[in-house]
Amino acid sequence: MYVMRMNWLMLSVIAMIMWGFWGFFAKLAASSLDWKQAYVMVGLVGALVYVVAFLFLKPQISIGGGFYYAILAGIAGPLGGIAFYQALGNGKASLVIPVAALYPVVTIALAFLVLSEKLTLTHGIGIMLAMASIFFMSL
Repeated sequence: MYVMRMNWLMLSVIAMIMWGFWGFFAKLAASSLDWKQAYVMVGLVGALVYVVAFLFLKPQISIGGGFYYAILAGIAGPLGGIAFYQALGNGKASLVIPVAALYPVVTIALAFLVLSEKLTLTHGIGIMLAMASIFFMSL
């Protein structure tokens, strides 16, 4: 079975580009559909992609700690999606998407508080600047 072998940076750039298109297309959808219709349609197509990926990758499913965290991630993502599509329906994509894209700040805080990952002064300054961007973008 062939699985793409790329380094983390290349995969991160691909994710950034795909998520950039996702946000752009989501705004176009939310501009012409009710947010509920757009959200459900994106979810249905996403579910199809998951099924195809499952059939292609044939992962072994083992129930353990990671399994339950995957379930929690599967719940958190769509709940965030509901808020995101409602925000897109009511706000400007140029504001909604960058603010929502600051979600790594939450991940970083949780990794620091719960997983005891190190946070350098440079990281702290970056987080503060990211948070300040919300203020400046909302002016």
